[in-house]
Amino acid sequence: MGDVQKSELSMEELLIFEQSGQQYAVRSVIVREVLRAFSAVPLPNAPPIVEGILNVRGEIIPLLDMRRRFGLPARPLSVTDHFVIAWEGSRWVALRVDRVLNFERLPVYQSRESGKYFSSSDLVAAVANGPDGMVLIHDLGRFLASAERDAIASALSDAATAGGKTR
Repeated sequence: MGDVQKSELSMEELLIFEQSGQQYAVRSVIVREVLRAFSAVPLPNAPPIVEGILNVRGEIIPLLDMRRRFGLPARPLSVTDHFVIAWEGSRWVALRVDRVLNFERLPVYQSRESGKYFSSSDLVAAVANGPDGMVLIHDLGRFLASAERDAIASALSDAATAGGKTR
């Protein structure tokens, strides 16, 4: 990270979470809440990135499969998992993560050349130096492709029309 310009450094509030032993984060301004994991209801015709839908106090929220997006091995839902409810750019979504660590204010480096270091660089908006090492910060606005957003909207609409019931 020695070639990062000082002007690219800022202090930001982040929600840090763990996935397969690696620390990731999203900016806290897009986070609504963190919940203990509970079972999701399947959503027919949804893209593969959607694990199902959740009923969070009457609001239907798609549950996104972070493992699939990052090419990590699938793992069954565990009671120790967390759901991060965050704004993806067009709707609230739930991200299933192995565990939420904490909210923390950290120095963040904007990552223009992250492709040199990370295979899913289009999802990495920046990098932070945390107390336990590097934290990759995701840009949820780029998390879903346009076709995936459209497919989710269509599947949710179909489910609502069919009178699908959720938890």
